[in-house]
Amino acid sequence: MARMGLILLTVALWVTLAHSAGWEAVRKSVKLEWHLEKKPLAVKTSYGPGSGKKLRIIFSNNETTAAAVEVILGTTVKYALGSSCTDNSISLPIQPTNLEENMWIFSKSEKYFTISCNYELLVTIKFAKAADPAKCSSKLTGDIIRYMQFSYQDTMSQFYKQGPQYLKCLSLTIEGSVRERWTDIKPGSTFTVECKEHHVFKGGGKVLNCTAEGIWADLPPKCSKI
Repeated sequence: MARMGLILLTVALWVTLAHSAGWEAVRKSVKLEWHLEKKPLAVKTSYGPGSGKKLRIIFSNNETTAAAVEVILGTTVKYALGSSCTDNSISLPIQPTNLEENMWIFSKSEKYFTISCNYELLVTIKFAKAADPAKCSSKLTGDIIRYMQFSYQDTMSQFYKQGPQYLKCLSLTIEGSVRERWTDIKPGSTFTVECKEHHVFKGGGKVLNCTAEGIWADLPPKCSKI
């Protein structure tokens, strides 16, 4: 009984702190007005990788669904953006590591969709380079998202609020590279990635471009050990 009381007290405290920080409790299958291009969406959860929980949010423009984003918290965290932007659920190229807060942030510009966790960029999806560019671009290019709702299938999301408007690109880590970590990067900055000795490039571009919108333009490269 004492243990159960402690658990309930901990949960109650967590909920109180969340509300005091401006978080709203998630209500499933309720359509909310949400201009994603101007209001990044932050989602808070107490679940982490390996829990098997799933986030599923549906974004729409008026009455038409533009895309649904999913995050699946398996041992390897996977994501999906619509059926035309990614090939079903695929592993995040950068796995979340700093899990003290478990705050996920979803943002969209005219050409990109980004997923980050605790201010660490995990993936940038460029509509023109999606699994099916024509369909993905026709659904998401431009300033179109007006509504969002948490799906009844969502078992991960607990609280939400407007996320930060970035004046800098999110922190980025490329293990095996000479620099390894990029932080406090101003929009419009460009960098060339170099791999350490006995490492080779694998995937992504060798040039990092922080766009004027404060979004990394492409997937970062990997520096794999030989």
